[in-house]
Amino acid sequence: MTQKSTITPILLGLVVLAVSACAEAEYDMDENLSEATILEGTWSDGCLAGPNGQYGQAFSTYIGKTVRMTAQAYSDDQCTNPIASDINLRLNGTFTLEEGGKIDGKQLTKINSSLSVEHSEGLLASYYPVGMTFDAATEYFIDGDKMYGTDAYTDIFNDGSYKNATQIDVEYATRQ
Repeated sequence: MTQKSTITPILLGLVVLAVSACAEAEYDMDENLSEATILEGTWSDGCLAGPNGQYGQAFSTYIGKTVRMTAQAYSDDQCTNPIASDINLRLNGTFTLEEGGKIDGKQLTKINSSLSVEHSEGLLASYYPVGMTFDAATEYFIDGDKMYGTDAYTDIFNDGSYKNATQIDVEYATRQ
């Protein structure tokens, strides 16, 4: 797995997936847990070095049509000692899947999410306060147990527009 030298991509990847126009995420848990998808399971991008000697790790857990996303800072390079940090964020919600675009002949999967902020810390809480709800979309290239990000995102802080993917990242999350 490729590692980046900054925690910012972890946060941006998590936030981009979790972003759009502020719509309430209300849903029936039984209905949304009933159907497994290609995303079923927990995905992680590994323990990555960040600023100020911190490390970070992001997890996304998909069960049926529900998702829980977590970004957590740690004091050690094995990501075993959690610490308070501006990157700590937890989101819950639901999602739908649709066929995304194609890049270099690779079929992308578009994930449309309705999310709610369960926890945020520090400066991040100014942008994502607890209780905030929003809709977001992004595209991934899924290759078995590897999920590659793209540059697709929903602009939740301006006009809510969606930017289609034009490139696939070299970094990827792994299904645990």
